[in-house]
Amino acid sequence: MVLQSIELLGLSKRAWSVLHYNGIEYIEECAEYTKRDISLFRCMGRKSVKEIENTMSNFGLKFKLDN
Repeated sequence: MVLQSIELLGLSKRAWSVLHYNGIEYIEECAEYTKRDISLFRCMGRKSVKEIENTMSNFGLKFKLDN
């Protein structure tokens, strides 16, 4: 599998900045987090979480399930 850099996905500046600030470089890394984990990142709003979730689904990825 080729890793997809978040820089090349056309994410909004806010979504890209929050992921980058939290050390996430590839969209595949988001699958290691729950949706709740991502939403708790500083400055991450509902729209950005939904945008990331939609982008992940384009690559057949989902957030990790909450326990």
